[in-house]
Amino acid sequence: MKYPLEGSYPQNEKEVALSADAKEVFNVQIGDNITLNTPAGDFNYTISGFYEDDEDFNDIIDGTCMYMCRATFDEVRSLNGLESMSRFYVRFKNENGLKKTIADVKEQYSLTSENVVENTAVLSLLGASTNENVNALYPLAAACFVIILIAGIFMISSCMNSNVAQRTEFFGMMRCIGASKQQIVRFVRLEALNWCKTAIPIGWVRPYGKEVKVLGSSVTYCGLMITRIPGVSWTNKG
Repeated sequence: MKYPLEGSYPQNEKEVALSADAKEVFNVQIGDNITLNTPAGDFNYTISGFYEDDEDFNDIIDGTCMYMCRATFDEVRSLNGLESMSRFYVRFKNENGLKKTIADVKEQYSLTSENVVENTAVLSLLGASTNENVNALYPLAAACFVIILIAGIFMISSCMNSNVAQRTEFFGMMRCIGASKQQIVRFVRLEALNWCKTAIPIGWVRPYGKEVKVLGSSVTYCGLMITRIPGVSWTNKG
């Protein structure tokens, strides 16, 4: 919890701190008295400060929060027939090895699974949930990832092979109508440079380094396919 927006944290059993929005809702100031209505009776307290940490939570519950000393809180719960029980929220700074860390905490403080409640929504995304239903989804997610990856590879490979076949046929026709080896090589180089004229600036401006690498591999692959055409060879000249 952050420092109070105004005033101080309750210093005794007769003081409480309120949400910052309570100042306008109840039209109260520091030092004013406020009454807490409970089934066991009414409790009067003096306002010691206002906090601004709970604005989002207040919007959810459509109300305000009251902060008090532990002894005061236990007294209110006891008078209303509620068992006093401590609850601690733990946030891990390091997200690596959370399962082992949680297991170590349980062992160190002799806690059981009934004493520890995990934030399943967060831990499941980090792959650290111990929930059996969530753990059953991990193999399914991995299988879906592999299937999508393989399908993507086949799709890209099919598109590239189809394009290479078309270009190979085109260069073969050029060769048949009398184009020389040098003319075909020069045409391929100009075509590749024309592609790179657009791809390279985009690769520098945006993180598309992989696309540029794929483009270079495609050009090389096209060159290798051209060398398979009868009477055509690939040469590197300065």
